[in-house]
Amino acid sequence: MNRRIISGVCLGIGVIAIILAVLSATAWRPSETAKATMPTTPTTPYVVTEPGVLGMVDADVTVTVTAPASTDPVMIAVGRNTDVDAWLANDPYTAITGLSDWTALTTTEVTDSCSAQALKPADAAATPAASEEPSADASATPAADASTSAEPSAKSTATPGCTPREATNANPAGSDLWLTEKKGTGSITMTLDAADPNLVVLVASDGTKPAPDVALSWPRKVSTPWLIPGLIIGTVFLLIGSFFAALEVQFWRAARARAQRAKERAERMAQADATATTSFAAVGRDPDRPLTRREMRERDRALDNGEEWTDPRTGQVHRPGVDVPEVPLANHDEQAPDELTLLASQRDMAELTHDDADTGEIIMAVGKARGSAVVPALDENTTAEYRAQREIDENAEPFALVDDELLETDDDQLTTEDNN
Repeated sequence: MNRRIISGVCLGIGVIAIILAVLSATAWRPSETAKATMPTTPTTPYVVTEPGVLGMVDADVTVTVTAPASTDPVMIAVGRNTDVDAWLANDPYTAITGLSDWTALTTTEVTDSCSAQALKPADAAATPAASEEPSADASATPAADASTSAEPSAKSTATPGCTPREATNANPAGSDLWLTEKKGTGSITMTLDAADPNLVVLVASDGTKPAPDVALSWPRKVSTPWLIPGLIIGTVFLLIGSFFAALEVQFWRAARARAQRAKERAERMAQADATATTSFAAVGRDPDRPLTRREMRERDRALDNGEEWTDPRTGQVHRPGVDVPEVPLANHDEQAPDELTLLASQRDMAELTHDDADTGEIIMAVGKARGSAVVPALDENTTAEYRAQREIDENAEPFALVDDELLETDDDQLTTEDNN
């Protein structure tokens, strides 16, 4: 897989993991307070919590009571379950039995008073079957139990042994059965320590109106289990993605540099192929050293293309199939040329020049070079004498065409004078 794709995927996973981890600890974090309310407005004059409900989430519980109207009286009475049941006697009420979820309470309306036999129908049905001949006390048991009031429970009026409860419209405020109570209008709040499972609350208005709504809230510990793992996973993927991204950048730079060098090399080679160059012998080279790889490549390229190649070690010029003699170096100790040599040079110069018919200027014809490519050095006196002889008289013609017979006569005279 391409490094660029790996880098992009890892960086994306790292960023997403970190974002999800942060959201799990902030926006998606559950509330530190669990608050549950009654699903419907109660119709009975009293609302009572069953034992254990107040401390089912945490020992610290806050009871909030809200009346339909802001001017309605409300009160919260705190007591033990036995005292609250004794005060209620035969009044109907709404019982808070637990939580359906973290935001809703489960409630039951208690409008019947049932006997102990009605509370346990399975046991009552099994009693006659235990013996074929019922005892004398068996017929008296239902009558005796019917007159006895049992624990309040959510039972239907169709259940045998249950009688409807009748409201007395009594105001619970000020009763000596309560451990503590709080009164107000509209809405009130009370915070309790519900470590005792038998502790319950009774909520009412004034005994004549329906009871207000009740909400219970508890503090709870909320953890963020995905925060640290998400940050670690996201950081690891970010590091992996950054590593592959750095590799991609380095390889891209290296490829770009190689392409630039190849382009420059191609331009140099193209310029070298299009331009004729002449190499001169270098002084002080080592003829015994081996050629470098670059020199060998240049030699092979020149010989393959039919170009001349100069050995950098000796200055020897090589052409395909021909070895050009070495160019002699200048020797400062040679004698200066005599007058005969100077005249011969002037004659050669005259042969290579002619007058332009239109402008009258002297034009030198460029021909093949003669002799060594290096001119021997002359001393100062010889150079001055040579330059004096080359000065052109302003009144005379700069150059004149000389017949071959004239030149042969001059040469014979010079030879005769030299022999004498």
